[in-house]
Amino acid sequence: MQNKLSICIPTYNREKYLKEAFNSIVNQLDDTIKDRVEICVSDNASSDNTRKLVESYKEFTPHITYFRWDKNMGADLNYLKVVEIAHGKYCWFLGSDDILEPNALKIILKEIDQNPQINIFCINNNRYDINLQNKKIPRHAMYKYKTNMIFNNTYDCIKNMGTMFGYLSALAFKKHLWDKYAVEKKFIGSAYSHIYILFSILKNYSGRTEWVSDALIGCRGGNDSFLLEGIIKRISYDIIGYNDITADVFGKNSKELKVLNSHVINRHIFMNILHSVNNNQADFDYRWKVLNLTYKYYRSYSSFWFRIIPLLITSYPMMLSIRFFYRMFIKKFISVEEIVERF
Repeated sequence: MQNKLSICIPTYNREKYLKEAFNSIVNQLDDTIKDRVEICVSDNASSDNTRKLVESYKEFTPHITYFRWDKNMGADLNYLKVVEIAHGKYCWFLGSDDILEPNALKIILKEIDQNPQINIFCINNNRYDINLQNKKIPRHAMYKYKTNMIFNNTYDCIKNMGTMFGYLSALAFKKHLWDKYAVEKKFIGSAYSHIYILFSILKNYSGRTEWVSDALIGCRGGNDSFLLEGIIKRISYDIIGYNDITADVFGKNSKELKVLNSHVINRHIFMNILHSVNNNQADFDYRWKVLNLTYKYYRSYSSFWFRIIPLLITSYPMMLSIRFFYRMFIKKFISVEEIVERF
């Protein structure tokens, strides 16, 4: 019997983007795979026409399951619910503002069929602006690998993929293993409860994770809903969520925690601060709060002292000078992403 795949879409007031997400799925459902794929939507009490939009697609495919909360339950419970209502052996999250790239379904189904030992697939993506135009250079280190890679231990998996586990659309996994740890409902409110479940699977089932190098997802940039809570809150989600969940699963002194925190501080946090300083959005209050937060969690890491501190004390006029120097003398030889990766 062929494995069935559930595309799991948690959503909230994303009607204007959800149509593109749905189109990117149903346009791939030819006769060879249409009965192997279902679409599951968990609606966090949207006030727009999300329900009507989802219902309209049932004429294109009968394999749609829709659930709507009576009130907004927060991101984490919505993530859990959309997998709960799924019927597939495998589930693949899709952010309701993202899309599947052409032929993505056949490629991932082929990977699932050929690698039944894999519990979690981390999937490459193309990154665009908010209009799904102007493809951008990805930042994560794994994007440089052009072939699929399998990791059979937790440390190598987290060392290489690390913060990829925070990006919903990049994650496909065995539902029965997810269900085993989802019942604990841990870290609800962190925005990263799904990481706890996936890391628990990693720990207890010897890694068994595959990096799928084909870019199967179109990631819409400039639309981070968590930024609505403020930039400091957004940073704290990354710092506290990754740190506390990893410490809980692997231990406070684990090598997995150390390597993941290095990923977070050197990519997520550094790039967040760089963007804020570069756009003259880093006032004293921002710098002070970020300093206190990063000091609490990262003071034992050299990156905190040699990357975060220098950036936090860099003024906007100084940044303008650095940008001028970079564009005049460095940009043609090395990109800012390569600088981040090297240093």
